[in-house]
Amino acid sequence: TLVGGNTKLTPEIADTYTAGFVIQPQMVPNLVTSIDVYYIKIRDTITSLSSNTVISDCALTGQASLCGLIHRGAAGDLWFNQNNYVTATYLNIGKVSTRGLDIQSHYHTDLGGLGKLNTSFSGTYTKDFEFQPVPGLGSYDCAGYWGSTCGAPVPHWRHVLNTTWGLPWFGLD
Repeated sequence: TLVGGNTKLTPEIADTYTAGFVIQPQMVPNLVTSIDVYYIKIRDTITSLSSNTVISDCALTGQASLCGLIHRGAAGDLWFNQNNYVTATYLNIGKVSTRGLDIQSHYHTDLGGLGKLNTSFSGTYTKDFEFQPVPGLGSYDCAGYWGSTCGAPVPHWRHVLNTTWGLPWFGLD
């Protein structure tokens, strides 16, 4: 297998749509919350296919773009010398799209002689994360999954909640 970069790569192309609003309720002073909805679609994503994917998808579909990555010997062999191999370098062939919701919130209050309390919350809901490694061969919704097909985990929900108590003594938090 020949792996590595590719001098013919082009930049990925993305369409990004987002809408949101900010809430600062008068009945809860010092509270700020923002909610944003997003939709992102990326074309010509840079991806690398494994040699097994190239061989199996070539056999299943006969696509010239995949079968052209297989370099067999005169007898049809693939593994006996360095002249016979599968090209698995990076290519601009994939697509990715994702939709979801981002929530941010911050609240702070003065505790008088006990200091200050600061709380922040940051959360993301991923409705879907569609990944199509090879055009025309189907896609995978990787939201909530991880592994050899989907890669790093993309949870449906993730968040971070931080609370800091700022003590009035010696600048300690």
